[in-house]
Amino acid sequence: MHKIKYIPEKYIRKKSTDFVIWHDENMGKGEIKILENAVLSAFKYISLLKLIKHKRILNFCIYSNLTEGCKILQRDILANMLMAPYTDEINSLIILFPPSISCVTPENLTRHLIHEIAHCFIDEKTGSKKELEDNDKDMRIESWKSEGLAEVISYYALGREKELEQKKFSDLSDKLLNENLNDLNSKVRGKAFEIATAKVFLEIQKFGLNKYFDSMSKNC
Repeated sequence: MHKIKYIPEKYIRKKSTDFVIWHDENMGKGEIKILENAVLSAFKYISLLKLIKHKRILNFCIYSNLTEGCKILQRDILANMLMAPYTDEINSLIILFPPSISCVTPENLTRHLIHEIAHCFIDEKTGSKKELEDNDKDMRIESWKSEGLAEVISYYALGREKELEQKKFSDLSDKLLNENLNDLNSKVRGKAFEIATAKVFLEIQKFGLNKYFDSMSKNC
């Protein structure tokens, strides 16, 4: 079996039709079921947009606890944070912790999952590969554009695109946007996130979501 970085070897593999869930054997069945249902819901919504017929296998890894996850990822992250830290020609990976499943509403979990799935689709569309430690050397799309597009997709998938009109635009340089988005501890990361979303949404209003998404592979 193809080894996927950041997934502990001891973890159990639970395969569904469109994705795989990895978890510790002691993980509660309730949490696994909540995640499975949320992923199915996220897939249903994002599939309506008809963005891509993805070929890379989508993997979801639930770490047993925050300490284990931070040690494997070699960085400090929040317990309610979802992340897509790895993708190659075969697999994409989304990681999360039990609090991000049990301590949020199903609607919020679904939207966050759509956002991370969108990142995986964007990476595949652009032919990008990544690991946390490689400084994005094989990424073929800038961080601000990937984050902004993933966020826009999550709103469009849920029919909430009108809310994007409230996102505030700013002339912050692409370089500064990338720096603050890549720094998980940046005090202005939230602001950079909003600006990136507004910039991408502005372009999508001109060309439409599907046309803009299709252009990703041409602009790499």
